[in-house]
Amino acid sequence: MIAATILYFITIALVIAITSVAVGLGESLISIQAIKCIDIQPAAKTEINKAALLGIALTETSAIIALVVAIILFSKTTLNAYASLPLLGIALAIILPGFTAGWYSAQPISNACQSIMRQPFFSHKIINVMLITTSFIQTPVIFGFIITLFIFYKIPDCTNMTTSIQLFASGLAIGLGSIGSIIGLSHYASAACASIGYNRNTYFRIITFTFISQALIETPVIFALIIALLILNTNTDSANLTTNIALICAALCTAISNIAPGIGSGKTAASACHQITINPEQYSNISKASLIAQGMLDSFAIYGWAISLFILLKK
Repeated sequence: MIAATILYFITIALVIAITSVAVGLGESLISIQAIKCIDIQPAAKTEINKAALLGIALTETSAIIALVVAIILFSKTTLNAYASLPLLGIALAIILPGFTAGWYSAQPISNACQSIMRQPFFSHKIINVMLITTSFIQTPVIFGFIITLFIFYKIPDCTNMTTSIQLFASGLAIGLGSIGSIIGLSHYASAACASIGYNRNTYFRIITFTFISQALIETPVIFALIIALLILNTNTDSANLTTNIALICAALCTAISNIAPGIGSGKTAASACHQITINPEQYSNISKASLIAQGMLDSFAIYGWAISLFILLKK
């Protein structure tokens, strides 16, 4: 019970502290880039400031969600000897995506400021691309928040080790499983925001490509969300050591399988975005090649997801 109480306060502190570190550093990078761009192109200061402020507000999403979680935890829940692991699961579900999103949101917003510096009369379109792509980066944090709420409200019913591991595994699945997609989304968002600054005539092509491509980049984290929800709803009435190990393995299988496909899909889409900027007349061929490659990369996430399902069924 003492250990659970100690971890309870540590979780509250770390959820907001670690997330705030990444968000704070990310926002400082955005501010530095905005100041440099204004120095080079003073005439565009209003639009650059607008982009920077909107970007900072989006980046702040991770810290705000962490603050909400800390406040929810302060509302107190029933703590017992088995509450330690669920609290750790909450920490993983919020800290891992929150920290990653807070840090990796900075680059696309910085690139948007640079693009406005180059194309000040096209700033509204550049800001549109920045808002769309950066919003996608924050969605895994929202998924982590959803799982956190489920874990929080199940803690009072946590009366044995298997249920405790079940709640922890759910947080682990969404927390670790979101990292690859966030990094991949950031790579693509950075490329999209930069590309329009070099060739504004590709705006409509980039926008069309963005929605399809970012949906593919985000696919792995959706698999992680599904596994996290399935773990939460797993029947643990006939619990034993095998069940405990199966829950952890199912979470790790999906989470680790998601990292490379998320990053790889993002880098592939970013490369395609650069090529569309250079050769817009080849948009159809470039986008098709990229989407096929991204689909193939996502298949590895599907393999991990399928094995996690088999593990949960065979536990």
